[in-house]
Amino acid sequence: MHLIIKGLGWLSLLILLGLAGLALRVALDGQAVVPERAPLSAADHAWAEDWLRHNRPRDRLAGMPTMVALSAAEAERVANHLIARIGAEGRAAVQLAPGRLDLQGSIALPWVGPGRYLNLELGLVEADGALPAVASARVAGLPLPAGLVQGLAERLLDALGQSRLVERTRLGPERISVIYTWQADGLERLASGLIADADRPAMLAAQRRLGRHLAEDRSAPDLATLLGVLLGAPSEAPLADNRAALLLLALYVNGQQLHDPEAERLPQRTVTLRKREDLAQHFTASAALALEGGDLFSTLVGWYKEHSDSDGGSGFSFADLAANRAGIRLAILATATPEQARWVRERARAGLIEDDFMPRIAGLPEGMNKTEFAARFGDTEDPRYRRIAEHIERRIDARPLHRDAP
Repeated sequence: MHLIIKGLGWLSLLILLGLAGLALRVALDGQAVVPERAPLSAADHAWAEDWLRHNRPRDRLAGMPTMVALSAAEAERVANHLIARIGAEGRAAVQLAPGRLDLQGSIALPWVGPGRYLNLELGLVEADGALPAVASARVAGLPLPAGLVQGLAERLLDALGQSRLVERTRLGPERISVIYTWQADGLERLASGLIADADRPAMLAAQRRLGRHLAEDRSAPDLATLLGVLLGAPSEAPLADNRAALLLLALYVNGQQLHDPEAERLPQRTVTLRKREDLAQHFTASAALALEGGDLFSTLVGWYKEHSDSDGGSGFSFADLAANRAGIRLAILATATPEQARWVRERARAGLIEDDFMPRIAGLPEGMNKTEFAARFGDTEDPRYRRIAEHIERRIDARPLHRDAP
């Protein structure tokens, strides 16, 4: 259950940030919809961590139904613990009624200044199937378009349905209860379900090609080699195949893969960029987000992740941001026009090295906590920050793949 909650938590955060990117200039609230309250105590955090640890799906036998149940107060405690653990500044509130759950969340958006919040209000109701339905959703106090809400909800609920993880959800006045049956490939099925139908065939083809390469070459792969393998393959639809290759690599590099009923699972290996696993993860995730949500969305998410790291994580890293931007830039180049897509594949067919697309990271500040970052660089509008950001862009511009692009 822990991995599912963690994955869905990040998915929800990415959706929220994407909506925030669309609404930054429209309607951010000056007040959090969830009232400020005392932070969770050490005992609360310990209880929530213990609950998550004891409900890990890897501790369950595959195929055995398991029920988990939480009161509103316990669900609130777990939600706020997860918000704190991923480094976000925010708080959540949960209310239960017969057949209904209401969730409120307030997330501070540090890049737009203090006292500005993205507020979420979500209502779920029991439905005939295994999963609840979305009754209402509001962001920043404004009603979301019904079509958008329904589309996001259906995509997630369909993915959960295809995963065959959840068998029944009950929303009572006292408790939320979920019965799920863990499957060994459950997360792969969930990931597959979140992929748009139009992308899945090309992504499965890319995954099978990657599998053949990994079977032939058992060494630890670097990202440049895998990009060359997938982007350099023969293609009659370069735009779609470039998109599929980048989305598939984002899954694989970050420890996931698609459920493929016709092929064996890929062996999971650590993929590096500049000899670092984290840079490969940042690069591929940002490329995928650029394909799904655009440059603004992926830039916001990348910056938010670094800001979170500076507040108790690994520290703010301009090297990570360089990988984020390099991933975004490659995704844009590889899918901008059919001509550019074909050109990228021709270059990849000749073989790619890291210097073709990834800037050098020497001299880029890393490992700064929140206080140190603020003292040295202020915020994203500070001239000191902008100088380094622009320097990173110039480094990317100088990479042969971008310098020589038509």
